[in-house]
Amino acid sequence: YKVVEALLLSVNDEAKEAGLPFQELLQRPDTLLELQSARRRLDLGGENEAKRMQENLDAMMQRATKAIEEEKKREEHERGRVLIDMHGLKMALDYGQKCKKDGLIEWQSGNIEEAIASWRLGDETLRKFRAPVKCENE
Repeated sequence: YKVVEALLLSVNDEAKEAGLPFQELLQRPDTLLELQSARRRLDLGGENEAKRMQENLDAMMQRATKAIEEEKKREEHERGRVLIDMHGLKMALDYGQKCKKDGLIEWQSGNIEEAIASWRLGDETLRKFRAPVKCENE
């Protein structure tokens, strides 16, 4: 079952992060208990239980992924915009203009999702930077 494979991959990832042998982590009481519990549930419930367990695992992974994305966005927001020189600003604005034009072309072709994706990409790129209050060379 995929759910057991996912549990074992999780243990493997944890072993690599901790710098421990896979077997050592696998023999820990909490890991053994989790695997034995999964085995009992699968033995009793069969394919239906496997599907239910996989759905629960998928939902948990989605929540974890969403939490990580939200944390990244929060950190970026707290950092604020990066001060960029005039050359970098020109490149960022040119890229934003390209995204705008690409989005307009997609919109006119009827590809609404692609148009919105292009516009969002340009917006997200430009939001990362800010220009100096005044140019030091002038």
